Amino acid sequence: MVPSAVPQRRIRFGLLLVVATSVAALVVLGLLQAPSGGTAVSAPEQTDVVTRLIEDETAHGFEPLAAGWALSLPDDHGGHDDARMETWALSAHLRDKAGNTLGIQISLSRLGVRNLASTEHAGWAFGDLHRAHVVFSDDAAQTAMGEERVGRRGGGHDNAEGQVWLDDWSLSFDPTAARAPISLTASVEGVPLQLTLSPTKPALSAGGGEAGPARGYSLPGLEVTGWIGAGTDRREVTGQGWFDHAWGELPVPGGPVTYDRLLLQLADGTDLTLLRTRRVDGRGVATVDGALIDATGDVRTLSDDTLTLEAAPASPVNGADGNFVLNWTIRGAGLDLQVEPAFPEQFFAFAQPLWSGLVTVEGMKDGAPISGLGTLQTAAAEQP
Repeated sequence: MVPSAVPQRRIRFGLLLVVATSVAALVVLGLLQAPSGGTAVSAPEQTDVVTRLIEDETAHGFEPLAAGWALSLPDDHGGHDDARMETWALSAHLRDKAGNTLGIQISLSRLGVRNLASTEHAGWAFGDLHRAHVVFSDDAAQTAMGEERVGRRGGGHDNAEGQVWLDDWSLSFDPTAARAPISLTASVEGVPLQLTLSPTKPALSAGGGEAGPARGYSLPGLEVTGWIGAGTDRREVTGQGWFDHAWGELPVPGGPVTYDRLLLQLADGTDLTLLRTRRVDGRGVATVDGALIDATGDVRTLSDDTLTLEAAPASPVNGADGNFVLNWTIRGAGLDLQVEPAFPEQFFAFAQPLWSGLVTVEGMKDGAPISGLGTLQTAAAEQP
């Protein structure tokens, strides 16, 4: 299909790649630690199989992505079977009719597998591996719920029908309309939710043109409506959201580098995404990449030259082994913002443990007071 005429902007490739690779690590670590579905495979055998998937890409039929890609919506909302890894991720920052703040996150990921069938590993004769998680944060109740699913069956995508799913969690889109809403249907710890997310800004694309390891796009400034809960506990919600979709080669998870991500949506319609790259051992200097998108969709690329992201001292979090940085100061590009957790207890012991939850924003933008809501995703900064 000829690329659609949907408005779009470009962002730095590295910004997209870090989002994609950090979620990819969750896919593989989840498969190593939490298998489900299909024929049972022992832990040592499972580790061996997934390790071979990571180390030997071309043996399983995946080549580097070809040059010449340009974002085409709605086609690119769907799955990309030529890519080894793919992830769809959504963050929504909401309020109910009483004014209470809530946060929703969902990640759906696919690890492509080809030519793996053998007599030695007969239980692994399938095409894709799937991982997903849903997080729900409720500021008024000071509680957060999270659920993770990993499976060798029960997940997939249907581009013609416009759906991506794992079990009864799904993202749906109109396969004929570039700017149509995206729908989320999910549940977390038995609490159902349904959201509709309507684009209001141009898409941000990255990784096109030349052949490369990954590519994808983001949809900032989504207008969100929907509900959470059932029966007398059902709450209507409205707010803003951000959607990421990336696909490409799978990096080896772990290693010496990790990331902190802030995704903030301000009251004047500004979106701010920041990625802080740092060494796990605390050595060296952390670096920052980001993008500031105003209410009209104009994009300003951010880096250490234009903005500082200051981390407060790490502190313990209930239920976690490590200490986490939950308070941040952002200065530069017309911003002087303080970011704080809505409440500290938003840690999740997923296959890759992380603090992932709702944050509040207060401060100044271009000399005027501003507030907002957002999502922070961060790994432990240090051990206690």
